[in-house]
Amino acid sequence: MRSVRASAAAALAAAVLAGCSGSTAPDTLPLGDSTAQVPPGLEVGCPPDDTALRLPISDLPPGAAGVRLCPGAPVVGRDGTRHGPFVQPVSDELTTGVESLVDLVNGLPEHEPGACQLDGGPLLVYWFRYPDGDARAVAYGERGCHTLTAGEGLVREDGEKLAHAFADALRSQRAASAPPVMTQERRKTPKCGLPNTETPVSMLPQLPPTMTDATWCQGVAPYRMRTASVPASLVRRLNEGLVGEPVEGRDPCKPVTYGESIEGVNEWGDRVSYWVVSDCRIHARVGYGRDTATATFAAAPELVRALRALPPTAVLRWKRE
Repeated sequence: MRSVRASAAAALAAAVLAGCSGSTAPDTLPLGDSTAQVPPGLEVGCPPDDTALRLPISDLPPGAAGVRLCPGAPVVGRDGTRHGPFVQPVSDELTTGVESLVDLVNGLPEHEPGACQLDGGPLLVYWFRYPDGDARAVAYGERGCHTLTAGEGLVREDGEKLAHAFADALRSQRAASAPPVMTQERRKTPKCGLPNTETPVSMLPQLPPTMTDATWCQGVAPYRMRTASVPASLVRRLNEGLVGEPVEGRDPCKPVTYGESIEGVNEWGDRVSYWVVSDCRIHARVGYGRDTATATFAAAPELVRALRALPPTAVLRWKRE
């Protein structure tokens, strides 16, 4: 497994350097091939993010039974540091409308190589599982050209179309089913993420808020953060009224001095983050690709004040001034 990790890391690191020079996008280099092994346990969860991808030989075969969204390999620096954003595996497998996703992938136009802007997003892997025990993976790079590694030596345009279609299909499937029984790890209240730590967050759209538990994270000084548990009554109020209509233009409210965020988890185990921009604005993830992954919304000032008034449960310090 170490050799796989090393090869994937080297490919991604080389891709980032190439992307910065404007010559090659970081999501167009191979991350596996058609002879890679099927990872065990796809029926119940994701393989490690450094797993070599078993790519289609060309098009995705028809007849897939399910699709699972998993994190792809992160960028690894020369000192071995893994760089995010880090992706949380989706707990449930998509088993409805799968054939339409196969057709969507196979119908995307082939990518013509060229220079692309380096956006710094994650790599998302979609494992298509088949009844005979086979599985094939395609990988969407939410960076560079936003392409889809769709087969051995095959890269397609408009990878975010698969990401949108998967999210829409999964949302419909969830609406017609009950949430799974969560493990203690996925169910527990999230902690505040600190710089240079791996904090996996769901890459699914995070609106409307449906949190079951949440933590308030508020920067109070350089390298200092206070954290507070959000009571259930306030979590319900946040779900119902924190995020308002999309807004653009000049912010009429006082911006935050240091970072402030709400770190939550919903009944499906998805970890979500909402970043407070000012007394009356908030960032939330709304989709995929290019400049549409996050958007700014009106936030209820009274709820922001209620969060700031919570008694701190901890003050974190990660570096001396």
